[in-house]
Amino acid sequence: MAEAKQDKRRIIIEAAEKLFAKSGFHGTDVDQVARTAGVSKGSVYNYFDSKEEILISVIEEGVDELDKKMRRYISPLDDPIEKLKKGIEFYVRFLEKREPLFKVLTGDRISLRMDLRKRFHLKIFARTEHAQKMIAEAIKDGRLKKVDPYIAATCLIGMIDSLFFRVVHEGRKMSAKHKAEQITKLFLEGMLL
Repeated sequence: MAEAKQDKRRIIIEAAEKLFAKSGFHGTDVDQVARTAGVSKGSVYNYFDSKEEILISVIEEGVDELDKKMRRYISPLDDPIEKLKKGIEFYVRFLEKREPLFKVLTGDRISLRMDLRKRFHLKIFARTEHAQKMIAEAIKDGRLKKVDPYIAATCLIGMIDSLFFRVVHEGRKMSAKHKAEQITKLFLEGMLL
């Protein structure tokens, strides 16, 4: 029974993610989410108190999935620079596969209640934690310049997110491999000759 309940919740979240990505948060209503998920509107409210709660759940589950898969992907690696390179590659590929989630992450959320906005920010900021740890490890090993790992990680995630935002919204075609290689090169080598 608990598994069926989780499955239904998951179906609602997946439907909401697609709709929020396509029509935006404000352009989507709970009726549409219910219809797309194949459940009643009442069923949606059995799992979520509001549309805002659905949005936060979409974001939390997406970022948690990213976190879990990223850890599994880089955990066998010992070299901090390889971890960074593979982490960038993984993040780029994840965003490419989960473009609707990326659109939700960068979409409109102005009307969120303060408590939900705080949950949103905590999840968004958590995305930099892996990068920050990998950068700190590489600095400690003498493999990277001594910079503030917090700032470096925030800049790295910002580079990736900004590139994706532009590529997605301009409809540009660019392979994940090319994006990951260019970001890695810029971040680790800079642009100076």
